[in-house]
Amino acid sequence: MAGLCGKSLALRDHARTFTQARLQAMRNGGVAASLMMIVLADIPWADFQNHTHRASVRWIPFVTPPVTALDSSLNVVLFGPLGFFLGAALGEGRRARIRRAFLWAVPLSVMAEYSQVFSHNRVPSTTDVCCNVAGALIGALMAILVLPDKKHDIAKSRPASDGLSNLTHPG
Repeated sequence: MAGLCGKSLALRDHARTFTQARLQAMRNGGVAASLMMIVLADIPWADFQNHTHRASVRWIPFVTPPVTALDSSLNVVLFGPLGFFLGAALGEGRRARIRRAFLWAVPLSVMAEYSQVFSHNRVPSTTDVCCNVAGALIGALMAILVLPDKKHDIAKSRPASDGLSNLTHPG
């Protein structure tokens, strides 16, 4: 019976490790796909110029026109998946997950908006930066609501034991 119990525990540990590795791979793939989506959408690939258009920068967020609800909403939605996948790190606390989303969203958003300074057709805006960061934070908060916080929470969320873990070894 002791051999059966040991094999069962080993299989369960292997399944747990495999599941965590699969979740990590899915998270990394989600981050990569989100980054590709952001880079393709935010950077003016077809309209790069060799000079800047600094006069077109909208410096005051939510005040300097053009501020539209559609544009702001699209920026929030664009960065939401990135925040979700960055916030989906298992085994970390809530603050670390939110911090990670924030620390990725700010420089990525600033670089994307800065690239628009070299375009005739795009308008770089601090409103866009704020909405992008808000979208990433909303995504991270959604991940926190959906996924467990700590490693012990992961163990609590597993289905009930098969009964073999309660067996004691003779002797």
